[in-house]
Amino acid sequence: MRLSLFVVFICLILGEFTHIFGQPSLDTNLQDTSILTNREDLNQGRKKPFNGVLNPRIHRLVSLLNPSIKQGWDNEEVFGKNNNNLQGLKDTIWLCMNESDDNPFEEGFHLPLSNVVVTSRYGPRSGRYHNGIDLGLKIGDTIYAMFSGKVRYAKYNEGGFGNLVILRHYNGLETFYAHMSKFLVDPNEEVRVGQPIGLGGNTGRSTGPHLHLEVRFYEGAINPEEIINFDKKYLKKDNLFVHKGLFRPGAKPTDLIPVVAKTQIAQFMPEKEEEEKANESRNTNLTQSEKPKTEAKKPETKKPDNKKPDSKKPEGQKNRFEKTRSQETYSHS
Repeated sequence: MRLSLFVVFICLILGEFTHIFGQPSLDTNLQDTSILTNREDLNQGRKKPFNGVLNPRIHRLVSLLNPSIKQGWDNEEVFGKNNNNLQGLKDTIWLCMNESDDNPFEEGFHLPLSNVVVTSRYGPRSGRYHNGIDLGLKIGDTIYAMFSGKVRYAKYNEGGFGNLVILRHYNGLETFYAHMSKFLVDPNEEVRVGQPIGLGGNTGRSTGPHLHLEVRFYEGAINPEEIINFDKKYLKKDNLFVHKGLFRPGAKPTDLIPVVAKTQIAQFMPEKEEEEKANESRNTNLTQSEKPKTEAKKPETKKPDNKKPDSKKPEGQKNRFEKTRSQETYSHS
């Protein structure tokens, strides 16, 4: 009897021992666990391909235009096949020139060279249009990113640019830096404003060492002097109003800020508009509530009408406000 109980006790102990220490080796496949772990690491490291959009607001606006304006993200080609007709723009698009990736401690602009000397300007030249501005330099001079952004193109270009770097910026623009002797950045690399991106050179179709600099919006060339004063070396405008007049071949820079009606600007600061509407509504309600009080006080402050009749205004005399309004008119044509 005692022997039987002892045998049963031993069997129970052996069963628990097998359940505790042996079960994992039967149900767990170490190779499968390793595969699962590798798949998780692979999924975490896998990123969606970059679509080229650094400013969602502007991308959304130009996509809604009729016809829409497009641009891709191509590390191999300078220009796409979008055929954007920017001279046919019907709306005005507002760009914040100092817009970045929400870094409040970063300066918004940096000159492309330490010593800026203009040798050839934007416009007609030798029977063709020069779509940029040339800045003199010595071979090996450092070239800097004018705004923060991302490198779209960094390679030798057979079309005449030579060693060319194209940066796409958070403010919606692209800048071209041509004829370099050496690259200091790679395609798809993020760059900060003022970061060295290359060294000056004389590569491509060039008659001497210089930096050929272009500013473009969705592939359309803009006079770089529209936004930068290269003689006094500063950013002329914190805000750029993009309209069809900027894309006329050989367009001269407009030194005066254009007067543009808010209705002509595509989605002009919607948050600001809502705030202004709320303020107008508040002021209207306040005026209506104060109106009876003002009318009640009118008899107390009324004075005898000793006013002389107004002299007749001579014919042809203009109101001074009419002159001011005509001076402020700005044409996009």
